[in-house]
Amino acid sequence: MSYDKERLEALLKWYRQEVGKDLVAVFVLNRDGSIINFLLNPAVKAIEDFVRGLMGLILKRIVEDSTITSFGLGTFDTARYRFIFCEAGPNHILVTILDGLAMSEPVFPYAYIAAEKVARIFDGRPVSPVIPKIYTDKKSQTIQRKESTLQKIRAAGSNYVYKLILGGDGAVGKTSMVQRFVEGIFRTDYKATIGTSITKKECKFEGLKSNVRFTIWDLAGQPQFERIRSSYLVNAEAGLLVYDITRRDTFNNIKKWYDEIKKGTKPNIILILCANKTDLRDTRAVSTEEGEKLAEDLGISYIETSALTGENINDAFRMIALQLLKRFLEADEISKIEEYKTIATETKKEDKIILKEPDLGDYTVIPVNKIWPDIKKDFNPWLEKNMEQINKTLDISLIPIEKDAVSEGLAIDILAQDKYENKVIIETQYGESDQANLIKILKSVAYYNAKKVIWICENPKNEHTRIINWLNDNSLESISFYLVKLEVFSIDNSPPTPLFIKTCIPDKGV
Repeated sequence: MSYDKERLEALLKWYRQEVGKDLVAVFVLNRDGSIINFLLNPAVKAIEDFVRGLMGLILKRIVEDSTITSFGLGTFDTARYRFIFCEAGPNHILVTILDGLAMSEPVFPYAYIAAEKVARIFDGRPVSPVIPKIYTDKKSQTIQRKESTLQKIRAAGSNYVYKLILGGDGAVGKTSMVQRFVEGIFRTDYKATIGTSITKKECKFEGLKSNVRFTIWDLAGQPQFERIRSSYLVNAEAGLLVYDITRRDTFNNIKKWYDEIKKGTKPNIILILCANKTDLRDTRAVSTEEGEKLAEDLGISYIETSALTGENINDAFRMIALQLLKRFLEADEISKIEEYKTIATETKKEDKIILKEPDLGDYTVIPVNKIWPDIKKDFNPWLEKNMEQINKTLDISLIPIEKDAVSEGLAIDILAQDKYENKVIIETQYGESDQANLIKILKSVAYYNAKKVIWICENPKNEHTRIINWLNDNSLESISFYLVKLEVFSIDNSPPTPLFIKTCIPDKGV
């Protein structure tokens, strides 16, 4: 059996990270119960702890359990563990083993995402191993809604990142629409989505300096996934409501999908109604006039599409992108702040250089903890998934990696590596920089033999700026220290935007 083993292992690591400390182990099994791959909690000493005795009986029960039907999920408990097993395509099963006291309900959305990605890996379909953060309880959703103001973060140049969802009954063509838009192809081997499928795609517009980058969440339409869909809706900025023009029941259910999405997302979410499969006009059951009338009643736009021929597929996503740009384009001048922070406008007056601030309108600095209430639980996970922000600022290439048990004891915030696989320590801090964090950084460098240190804080002190400069001047040539200021700002009531500002950088290069 040929599959991308490295991608599967990366996926399992992401899954373990998102489920958290309650995850004891995760297994990918064949239908006959044989183990394809697995990942254990570091506290588990050996795989034999599970394979022997109890695990053998459990695997047998999972394989034989009749509750696993097409894309199904099952659970059961033992005295010590809770088990979640989810079908990952027709030939494989994802088994999640939790601590016996853990809550299984919050893990279900992650299990479905991981199962969908496992199925794609074995099918040879494109898939990213990254599993995004999902919030399932009301408290977490409150935090996430604060973070949602960062959906307009510029990823590179003048790109804006938005979460887009597709809703509609099963088999109306949502996945085919996404594949046509992202890959430019139509797949005839239909495979139902498990929970949700997540892909990325950029919309570019000639004549506009701003582009839109979508993170597309394709929601499973089958009834068995209804209880977890609300977890996937949080923070969506836009969406496509899709029905099949040959199946009136899918059209009749659009109002239900509309209500479900409006209940679980922001009140001002941008939606478009898509009448799909126009290539089947001969068997059409819903007229264009009916579709237009429904869209008018819901107060949203309407378009007819065909994933098979590609008709209007790109246009549907571009309609969404243009509406998003229109909403936030007035904040595009936000780019001026980078010029102000790094290269102030110089004017000559009486042989003196005066730094003149450009007119930025109503410029407001927002305390970082108003966006991320907890730096360890909120900001650090965000930074790990948005590492390109630091990469762009410092012109380097870093990816986060897992910390070992000792580094956990050192309380390292983020451990990363550069393109040469050198270890990189990233320390984050609200408020002012302090001596304790500096000492922790130096201890971490010694333990990991790290080649780069990036210290990110809200208000770097002058004394620590001098220390970082001194370290760069007096440390080994191979070690570089960076001090980066993090600032969140808004201009003329635009969405809050984080900015990383180079405060100290080494002269010895990267």
